[in-house]
Amino acid sequence: MTDQHVPSEHGAVRLDEFSSGGAAASTSSLLRISVDEQTFPAAVERSRRTPVIFALTAGEPTSFAHVEALTRLVDGYRGRLLLALVDASAHPQIAQAFRVQVLPTTIAVIAGQPVPLFEGDVSEAQIAPVLDQVLQVAAQQGVNEVIPVDDANAADDAEPALTPQQQEAEDALTAGDAERAEQLYQAILNDSPRDEIAGQGLLQAQLLRRLGEGSHGDTPLEQALDSADRHWAAGEVQQAFDTLLAPALWSDDDARAALQKRLIDLFDLAGPTEPIVIDARRRLANLLF
Repeated sequence: MTDQHVPSEHGAVRLDEFSSGGAAASTSSLLRISVDEQTFPAAVERSRRTPVIFALTAGEPTSFAHVEALTRLVDGYRGRLLLALVDASAHPQIAQAFRVQVLPTTIAVIAGQPVPLFEGDVSEAQIAPVLDQVLQVAAQQGVNEVIPVDDANAADDAEPALTPQQQEAEDALTAGDAERAEQLYQAILNDSPRDEIAGQGLLQAQLLRRLGEGSHGDTPLEQALDSADRHWAAGEVQQAFDTLLAPALWSDDDARAALQKRLIDLFDLAGPTEPIVIDARRRLANLLF
Protein backbone atom coordinates (compact mmCIF):
# COMPACT_ATOMS: atom_id res chain seq x y z
CA MET A 1 0.00 0.00 0.00
CA THR A 2 1.18 3.51 -0.75
CA ASP A 3 2.36 5.33 2.35
CA GLN A 4 0.92 8.80 2.71
CA HIS A 5 1.98 11.28 5.36
CA VAL A 6 0.47 14.45 6.73
CA PRO A 7 3.13 17.16 6.74
CA SER A 8 4.94 17.46 10.06
CA GLU A 9 8.35 18.58 11.23
CA HIS A 10 8.83 15.61 13.57
CA GLY A 11 11.53 13.18 12.51
CA ALA A 12 12.79 15.41 9.71
CA VAL A 13 16.46 15.14 8.70
CA ARG A 14 18.46 18.34 8.83
CA LEU A 15 19.71 19.36 5.41
CA ASP A 16 21.64 22.44 6.50
CA GLU A 17 24.98 20.92 5.60
CA PHE A 18 23.85 20.57 2.01
CA SER A 19 22.70 24.19 1.86
CA SER A 20 25.73 25.87 3.34
CA GLY A 21 27.58 27.81 0.72
CA GLY A 22 24.95 27.08 -1.92
CA ALA A 23 23.71 29.98 -4.01
CA ALA A 24 20.05 30.81 -3.56
CA ALA A 25 17.88 29.62 -6.38
CA SER A 26 17.11 32.46 -8.76
CA THR A 27 13.52 33.62 -8.98
CA SER A 28 12.03 32.21 -12.15
CA SER A 29 8.73 31.40 -13.76
CA LEU A 30 9.91 27.79 -14.19
CA LEU A 31 7.95 25.72 -11.68
CA ARG A 32 9.50 22.33 -12.53
CA ILE A 33 13.28 21.90 -12.34
CA SER A 34 15.69 18.99 -12.63
CA VAL A 35 18.07 18.72 -9.68
CA ASP A 36 21.50 17.11 -9.36
CA GLU A 37 24.20 17.27 -6.65
CA GLN A 38 25.37 20.67 -7.89
CA THR A 39 21.92 22.31 -7.92
CA PHE A 40 20.58 20.52 -4.84
CA PRO A 41 21.85 23.15 -2.35
CA ALA A 42 20.10 25.95 -4.23
CA ALA A 43 16.84 23.99 -4.32
CA VAL A 44 17.00 23.41 -0.57
CA GLU A 45 17.80 27.08 -0.01
CA ARG A 46 14.77 28.01 -2.14
CA SER A 47 12.60 26.03 0.30
CA ARG A 48 13.26 28.71 2.94
CA ARG A 49 11.04 31.02 0.86
CA THR A 50 8.82 28.71 -1.18
CA PRO A 51 7.95 25.05 -0.41
CA VAL A 52 9.77 22.66 -2.74
CA ILE A 53 8.30 19.27 -3.66
CA PHE A 54 11.05 16.75 -4.47
CA ALA A 55 10.06 13.81 -6.69
CA LEU A 56 12.79 11.16 -6.52
CA THR A 57 12.57 8.31 -9.01
CA ALA A 58 14.65 5.39 -10.25
CA GLY A 59 15.08 6.64 -13.80
CA GLU A 60 13.82 9.57 -15.84
CA PRO A 61 11.23 11.32 -13.59
CA THR A 62 8.93 12.44 -16.40
CA SER A 63 8.27 8.80 -17.32
CA PHE A 64 6.29 8.38 -14.10
CA ALA A 65 2.56 9.16 -14.12
CA HIS A 66 2.61 10.73 -10.66
CA VAL A 67 5.26 13.23 -11.80
CA GLU A 68 2.93 14.44 -14.54
CA ALA A 69 0.17 14.71 -11.93
CA LEU A 70 2.50 16.65 -9.65
CA THR A 71 3.40 18.95 -12.54
CA ARG A 72 -0.25 19.75 -13.29
CA LEU A 73 -1.04 20.43 -9.64
CA VAL A 74 2.07 22.52 -8.96
CA ASP A 75 1.42 24.57 -12.11
CA GLY A 76 -2.09 25.18 -10.81
CA TYR A 77 -0.74 26.87 -7.68
CA ARG A 78 0.87 29.54 -9.89
CA GLY A 79 4.18 29.84 -8.09
CA ARG A 80 3.23 28.90 -4.53
CA LEU A 81 5.11 25.60 -4.94
CA LEU A 82 8.22 24.49 -6.83
CA LEU A 83 8.63 20.93 -8.16
CA ALA A 84 12.15 19.47 -8.12
CA LEU A 85 12.78 16.27 -10.10
CA VAL A 86 15.60 13.92 -9.12
CA ASP A 87 16.74 10.82 -10.97
CA ALA A 88 18.00 9.05 -7.87
CA SER A 89 19.66 6.30 -9.90
CA ALA A 90 21.90 8.95 -11.48
CA HIS A 91 22.23 11.05 -8.31
CA PRO A 92 22.19 8.63 -5.35
CA GLN A 93 23.72 11.14 -2.94
CA ILE A 94 20.48 13.13 -2.95
CA ALA A 95 18.47 10.02 -2.08
CA GLN A 96 20.97 9.31 0.70
CA ALA A 97 20.59 12.86 2.03
CA PHE A 98 16.85 12.29 2.34
CA ARG A 99 17.37 8.75 3.73
CA VAL A 100 15.08 7.40 1.02
CA GLN A 101 14.31 3.69 1.33
CA VAL A 102 11.86 3.23 -1.55
CA LEU A 103 11.67 4.71 -5.05
CA PRO A 104 9.75 6.58 -6.24
CA THR A 105 9.39 8.84 -3.19
CA THR A 106 7.88 12.31 -2.91
CA ILE A 107 9.15 14.66 -0.21
CA ALA A 108 8.29 18.25 0.66
CA VAL A 109 11.08 20.52 1.89
CA ILE A 110 9.89 23.48 3.95
CA ALA A 111 12.46 25.92 5.36
CA GLY A 112 15.20 23.36 4.80
CA GLN A 113 13.30 20.57 6.55
CA PRO A 114 12.21 17.46 4.59
CA VAL A 115 8.73 16.07 5.18
CA PRO A 116 7.95 12.64 3.64
CA LEU A 117 4.72 12.68 1.62
CA PHE A 118 4.39 9.55 -0.56
CA GLU A 119 6.10 6.35 -1.50
CA GLY A 120 5.14 4.86 -4.85
CA ASP A 121 3.53 6.07 -8.08
CA VAL A 122 0.44 7.66 -6.52
CA SER A 123 -2.67 9.18 -8.11
CA GLU A 124 -3.54 12.83 -8.56
CA ALA A 125 -6.53 12.40 -6.24
CA GLN A 126 -4.16 11.29 -3.46
CA ILE A 127 -1.65 14.05 -4.08
CA ALA A 128 -3.94 17.09 -4.26
CA PRO A 129 -5.19 17.30 -0.64
CA VAL A 130 -1.70 16.68 0.74
CA LEU A 131 -0.24 19.59 -1.25
CA ASP A 132 -2.89 21.81 0.33
CA GLN A 133 -1.63 20.69 3.74
CA VAL A 134 1.97 21.38 2.72
CA LEU A 135 0.98 24.97 1.96
CA GLN A 136 -0.79 25.28 5.30
CA VAL A 137 2.30 24.09 7.18
CA ALA A 138 4.52 26.37 5.11
CA ALA A 139 2.31 29.38 5.78
CA GLN A 140 2.52 28.73 9.52
CA GLN A 141 6.32 28.96 9.20
CA GLY A 142 6.24 32.06 7.04
CA VAL A 143 7.39 30.18 3.94
CA ASN A 144 4.99 31.73 1.46
CA GLU A 145 6.93 33.59 -1.24
CA VAL A 146 5.28 33.22 -4.64
CA ILE A 147 7.54 32.55 -7.63
CA PRO A 148 6.53 34.94 -10.43
CA VAL A 149 5.03 33.25 -13.48
CA ASP A 150 6.08 35.14 -16.60
CA ASP A 151 3.90 36.22 -19.51
CA ALA A 152 5.22 33.42 -21.72
CA ASN A 153 3.85 30.81 -19.34
CA ALA A 154 0.62 32.74 -19.02
CA ALA A 155 0.31 32.62 -22.79
CA ASP A 156 0.57 28.85 -22.58
CA ASP A 157 -2.73 28.90 -20.69
CA ALA A 158 -4.55 30.33 -23.69
CA GLU A 159 -7.16 28.04 -25.16
CA PRO A 160 -5.47 25.81 -27.76
CA ALA A 161 -6.91 25.06 -31.18
CA LEU A 162 -9.01 21.90 -31.20
CA THR A 163 -8.15 18.84 -33.24
CA PRO A 164 -10.86 17.59 -35.62
CA GLN A 165 -11.71 14.80 -33.15
CA GLN A 166 -11.96 17.23 -30.25
CA GLN A 167 -14.09 19.61 -32.32
CA GLU A 168 -16.48 16.80 -33.30
CA ALA A 169 -16.91 15.81 -29.66
CA GLU A 170 -17.42 19.42 -28.57
CA ASP A 171 -20.05 19.92 -31.28
CA ALA A 172 -21.94 16.88 -29.99
CA LEU A 173 -21.73 18.20 -26.44
CA THR A 174 -22.94 21.66 -27.50
CA ALA A 175 -25.87 20.02 -29.34
CA GLY A 176 -26.87 18.24 -26.13
CA ASP A 177 -26.01 14.77 -27.47
CA ALA A 178 -24.31 13.63 -24.27
CA GLU A 179 -24.08 9.96 -25.22
CA ARG A 180 -22.31 10.64 -28.51
CA ALA A 181 -20.04 13.27 -26.93
CA GLU A 182 -19.09 10.79 -24.22
CA GLN A 183 -18.24 8.14 -26.82
CA LEU A 184 -16.15 10.57 -28.87
CA TYR A 185 -14.22 11.93 -25.89
CA GLN A 186 -13.59 8.41 -24.61
CA ALA A 187 -12.26 7.37 -28.03
CA ILE A 188 -9.77 10.26 -27.90
CA LEU A 189 -8.67 9.27 -24.39
CA ASN A 190 -8.23 5.64 -25.44
CA ASP A 191 -5.53 6.83 -27.87
CA SER A 192 -4.25 9.79 -25.83
CA PRO A 193 -4.91 9.20 -22.10
CA ARG A 194 -3.37 12.55 -21.12
CA ASP A 195 -5.50 14.68 -23.46
CA GLU A 196 -6.72 17.30 -20.96
CA ILE A 197 -9.36 18.75 -23.31
CA ALA A 198 -10.89 15.32 -23.84
CA GLY A 199 -10.69 14.60 -20.13
CA GLN A 200 -12.64 17.76 -19.29
CA GLY A 201 -15.09 17.13 -22.09
CA LEU A 202 -15.75 13.58 -20.93
CA LEU A 203 -16.59 14.82 -17.43
CA GLN A 204 -19.00 17.39 -18.86
CA ALA A 205 -20.63 14.80 -21.12
CA GLN A 206 -21.04 12.37 -18.23
CA LEU A 207 -22.64 15.07 -16.11
CA LEU A 208 -25.04 16.00 -18.93
CA ARG A 209 -25.96 12.34 -19.43
CA ARG A 210 -26.65 11.79 -15.73
CA LEU A 211 -28.87 14.85 -15.60
CA GLY A 212 -30.79 13.58 -18.62
CA GLU A 213 -31.33 10.18 -17.04
CA GLY A 214 -32.88 11.64 -13.89
CA SER A 215 -32.81 10.07 -10.42
CA HIS A 216 -30.57 7.04 -9.99
CA GLY A 217 -31.95 5.60 -6.73
CA ASP A 218 -33.26 6.18 -3.23
CA THR A 219 -30.23 5.44 -1.02
CA PRO A 220 -28.58 8.39 0.78
CA LEU A 221 -25.54 8.02 -1.49
CA GLU A 222 -27.57 8.00 -4.71
CA GLN A 223 -29.67 10.94 -3.55
CA ALA A 224 -26.53 12.91 -2.65
CA LEU A 225 -24.93 12.23 -6.03
CA ASP A 226 -28.11 13.28 -7.87
CA SER A 227 -28.50 16.40 -5.73
CA ALA A 228 -24.87 17.42 -6.30
CA ASP A 229 -25.35 17.12 -10.07
CA ARG A 230 -28.45 19.34 -9.96
CA HIS A 231 -26.71 21.94 -7.83
CA TRP A 232 -23.74 21.94 -10.21
CA ALA A 233 -25.96 22.36 -13.28
CA ALA A 234 -27.67 25.29 -11.55
CA GLY A 235 -24.31 26.96 -10.91
CA GLU A 236 -24.54 26.23 -7.18
CA VAL A 237 -21.00 24.92 -6.79
CA GLN A 238 -20.75 25.39 -3.02
CA GLN A 239 -24.01 23.52 -2.47
CA ALA A 240 -22.76 20.67 -4.67
CA PHE A 241 -19.60 20.34 -2.59
CA ASP A 242 -21.51 20.65 0.70
CA THR A 243 -23.85 17.86 -0.37
CA LEU A 244 -21.02 15.45 -1.16
CA LEU A 245 -18.98 16.41 1.91
CA ALA A 246 -21.76 15.81 4.46
CA PRO A 247 -19.97 13.83 7.22
CA ALA A 248 -22.90 11.43 7.68
CA LEU A 249 -22.37 10.06 4.17
CA TRP A 250 -18.72 9.23 4.88
CA SER A 251 -19.58 6.94 7.78
CA ASP A 252 -20.53 4.33 5.17
CA ASP A 253 -17.30 2.73 3.93
CA ASP A 254 -19.03 1.48 0.78
CA ALA A 255 -19.98 5.06 -0.18
CA ARG A 256 -16.57 6.69 0.28
CA ALA A 257 -15.06 5.66 -3.07
CA ALA A 258 -18.06 6.92 -5.06
CA LEU A 259 -18.15 10.21 -3.14
CA GLN A 260 -14.41 10.79 -3.58
CA LYS A 261 -14.55 10.06 -7.31
CA ARG A 262 -17.45 12.45 -7.88
CA LEU A 263 -15.71 15.17 -5.87
CA ILE A 264 -12.46 14.76 -7.82
CA ASP A 265 -14.44 14.99 -11.08
CA LEU A 266 -16.06 18.24 -9.93
CA PHE A 267 -12.70 19.60 -8.75
CA ASP A 268 -11.33 18.99 -12.25
CA LEU A 269 -14.32 20.72 -13.83
CA ALA A 270 -14.04 23.75 -11.56
CA GLY A 271 -10.25 24.13 -11.80
CA PRO A 272 -7.64 23.18 -9.17
CA THR A 273 -6.74 26.75 -8.15
CA GLU A 274 -10.25 28.03 -7.46
CA PRO A 275 -10.53 29.01 -3.76
CA ILE A 276 -13.80 27.08 -3.43
CA VAL A 277 -12.01 23.94 -4.69
CA ILE A 278 -9.02 24.41 -2.38
CA ASP A 279 -11.40 24.71 0.59
CA ALA A 280 -13.37 21.64 -0.50
CA ARG A 281 -10.15 19.63 -0.91
CA ARG A 282 -9.16 20.52 2.66
CA ARG A 283 -12.52 19.27 3.88
CA LEU A 284 -12.09 16.10 1.82
CA ALA A 285 -8.64 15.52 3.31
CA ASN A 286 -10.09 15.82 6.82
CA LEU A 287 -12.74 13.22 6.00
CA LEU A 288 -10.22 10.84 4.45
CA PHE A 289 -7.42 11.13 6.98
